[in-house]
Amino acid sequence: MLNRGESKLNVKKIIIILLIIIGIAFIGGFIFDCYKYSRRADIKIPILLYHNFVTEVPNSDQDDFKYINTPESFEENIKTFLDNGYTIISIKELADADKGKTELPNKPIIITFDDGYYSNYEYIYPI
Repeated sequence: MLNRGESKLNVKKIIIILLIIIGIAFIGGFIFDCYKYSRRADIKIPILLYHNFVTEVPNSDQDDFKYINTPESFEENIKTFLDNGYTIISIKELADADKGKTELPNKPIIITFDDGYYSNYEYIYPI
């Protein structure tokens, strides 16, 4: 039979052991979260920037054809990415993954459009 002094000592030991277990669990969770976020930093995400789209390519171009694309070439690009396992994601999906709300696919890719040309909507939106 335990006397009062030994009983108080046992309760203190149990409390100390529980606090140590809680502390270890907390630290382990923190380390896991840091590891999880550091793994995301290893993912390389191509970001493609398209400009204007034309249905007919002109004979000459002052920018050496760097910014001219056709809807057909864009569609070919998209098919190539999808055939090679890429998943098109939005900027919002990237932000959600950065906040830990969602996981990124294995091969994410982001597509952006510059200057807001009407051709982006007219030719590319349907694709």
